[in-house]
Amino acid sequence: MKSLNRSYKRDMTMPDSQNHFSLCIKLVVCTAISYVLLVITPPSSFGEVEAGSQQCIRSLFAKYHPQPDEQKELVTLSRSDDFPGALVGNVSLQKMTYFHQNWRFRRASYEMLFTKADSMCPIIYGLAIYSKDIRPDVPLSRFSAGVQGFHYAIGQVTDWLNAVNLGTFKRYEESESFLERRLLDDGVIRIDNGKYSATGSVRHIVGAAPGKKRTLLNNLTHERFHIIWDEDDSFRATWLSRWHAMSEGEKGCILQSFEKKGYAVESEEGIAEEWAVRSSDLCDIEQYESCTTH
Repeated sequence: MKSLNRSYKRDMTMPDSQNHFSLCIKLVVCTAISYVLLVITPPSSFGEVEAGSQQCIRSLFAKYHPQPDEQKELVTLSRSDDFPGALVGNVSLQKMTYFHQNWRFRRASYEMLFTKADSMCPIIYGLAIYSKDIRPDVPLSRFSAGVQGFHYAIGQVTDWLNAVNLGTFKRYEESESFLERRLLDDGVIRIDNGKYSATGSVRHIVGAAPGKKRTLLNNLTHERFHIIWDEDDSFRATWLSRWHAMSEGEKGCILQSFEKKGYAVESEEGIAEEWAVRSSDLCDIEQYESCTTH
């Protein structure tokens, strides 16, 4: 169990001292060359010099700190109590607006907004199988083609990480460690004596990416409604009442439609939740209570 702590620290440390020294020297050389060029270059070409300098620095960091393409663009906007989470990929004003939307349970959720679903899905593939959201025979390619968001309670995440650490559940993708490191770095989870546990800073994690037919906001709102299902007893009770009022034939059709999409349908309440969320996710998240009246 102690090896897990050592492994994590090794992954997150800087390169060894020799590589670190080389990186520092080359960064100084990049900066010095850029300064000389700015002195001797006409003002009209300053933009080109600056772009070249930035490319030099990016190349050095890519060499000494290689990461998958999307993950190396990670920008953590906030580790605060008000807006915990991160943006992965390109940052835009629109993305930042969604990230800082102050809806009812925002402080309880760690939100990750992605540029592409292809970058999001590998980091939660094993977690989705462990949580029985998808069948183990659903390949990552199909999962990535159909999934544009996710929601989990932090306890589900730590249960999964502990199972992987103990060897009772396999790690499906190496990129799953990216999610682990983010949550450790941002104080969402911790490791005590080789065991993962929640710190209590948030209760949920959600992620979303834009799709071909649904926007980033559509998918983010959908995942936020899963949090509402867990947190708001009245919302959940209203939709469960509607579910139980349906005939067995009606429920069977809904279950069948989700099964065709790769959902594990053993848990009827889990499908009822997904059905309720899909019926609500076009509502304004800040006035979601009105959705239960329709």
